[in-house]
Amino acid sequence: MYDFLFKPFSEMTDEDYARVGFKSGLEIHQQLLTQKKLFCRCPAGRYSDQYNAEILRAMRPTLSELGEYDGTALMEFKTKKEIVYRINYETVCTYEMDDTPPFELNEEALDIALEIAMTYGCAMVDEIHIARKQYLDGSIPTGFQRTTIAGVDGAIPYKDRMVDIIQLGLEEDACREISDVGHRRVYITDRLGMPLIETVTGPDMRTPTEVAEVGDICRRIVRSTGKVRTGIGAARQDVNVSVTGGTRIEIKGTPRIPDIPLLTYNEAMRQWNLLRLREELKTRGITAETFSARTEIVTTAAPQDAFPSRPGSDREGDDRGLRRARGLQGSVALADADRHPLRAGDFGSRARHRLPHRTAEHHQFRQSRGDAAPAPSGPHCARR
Repeated sequence: MYDFLFKPFSEMTDEDYARVGFKSGLEIHQQLLTQKKLFCRCPAGRYSDQYNAEILRAMRPTLSELGEYDGTALMEFKTKKEIVYRINYETVCTYEMDDTPPFELNEEALDIALEIAMTYGCAMVDEIHIARKQYLDGSIPTGFQRTTIAGVDGAIPYKDRMVDIIQLGLEEDACREISDVGHRRVYITDRLGMPLIETVTGPDMRTPTEVAEVGDICRRIVRSTGKVRTGIGAARQDVNVSVTGGTRIEIKGTPRIPDIPLLTYNEAMRQWNLLRLREELKTRGITAETFSARTEIVTTAAPQDAFPSRPGSDREGDDRGLRRARGLQGSVALADADRHPLRAGDFGSRARHRLPHRTAEHHQFRQSRGDAAPAPSGPHCARR
């Protein structure tokens, strides 16, 4: 099965990718064009490398509701990273630094998210529930990202088939990383808390070129509303890739769509060659039962003063900013007790009347493919 050898990128064909079982999906993060941030009233979209102060923090793991520590959180904690946030008084308040609870959800951002969700043909959720998604790299001072789902089960036409839009979420952006040297990681907080949407497609793309083409279609759809930010850094793509027998690998933060084909090709080739290596080991009689490995701690052979501890690294301290660092729990997303659910229908009616007329054509196309119910009549026919 694994006798196929990858060709150079320019020589690969659709049949070659079908033979290895190439499969890919997208998670597209797109900043929204709003005046304010998502959970506070600081201005959004003001980028500057100037800062008035620096805040030093350290990430610490906390017990989950099950009384367990998250393994990834413990691993990140053992790196003993110092996290430095550079803040500008014009763009950051005490909410971003986790010293006050969040404000009410930005209604302008929610309206735009629901409008885009219905443009994708998504079904609106009954209630908007704010959840917490853990962030372990320090790019959000709380240790978690507040996020919510605005629409589910959409689709966009592509060639002779439909590409599923699994969900569209509304969430807050993270800090911009300035440097990561040694035990010190530095962020600037100007974009922290800005509203963005996350469009999650199904794993429906079968070649690297298709991944880029679908990404470009989604880019054009959201830009057609005139309510998203453009330019470098305004959109980022997480690309999921797998092959037959492999596992889903996520390529994080791809800034440019034209880079996607070569990135996904290289990842698919890497997975495929690892699978070929596994099969070769099996032919040589090497299995999980016969293979053995051992590890040795080599750092003990060096003098103790060869690895001096950093000043203050053993200090417990009172980290007020991370006293609620619930992003280090053992769950991917938890309900946010600071914000009550919202009824999506209260906002969806306003967004529905701003939908472009092409939504009707979109549903007609889906109906012709046999995967959608007849669309309601009227120029703004969005599936509820």
